[in-house]
Amino acid sequence: RDRIGVSGKGVVSPLGCSVEGMRRRLVASGSGLRRLPDDLVPDIDARVAGLVPSRDEEPDGFDPDALIPVKDRCKMDRFIQFTLAAADQALRQYAGQHYSEFGFKLRQLYEVLLRLPY
Repeated sequence: RDRIGVSGKGVVSPLGCSVEGMRRRLVASGSGLRRLPDDLVPDIDARVAGLVPSRDEEPDGFDPDALIPVKDRCKMDRFIQFTLAAADQALRQYAGQHYSEFGFKLRQLYEVLLRLPY
């Protein structure tokens, strides 16, 4: 069994969905916290949370359509989608212009994650 180490970076967080986007937000003293809509948490007094922004909310937001087919997204929890997106960013940074040669590693990770029991 081959093992690989990836020295790239990837992030999906309330501060942004790319390393550069998160860095910009941190340097600007931005926050990943926001007020939740009342209808989302009607029975909870605390209405502030750190939510991962969508592409509709921010240009640097999370876009599952860019990476994961709809039929497969139905089979996985959102945290797995975040994992795949961060892994894809790390592989792209690590491989640079040779990403297509390394793309198969992400597909292998994706297939393993789909087989995990829930």
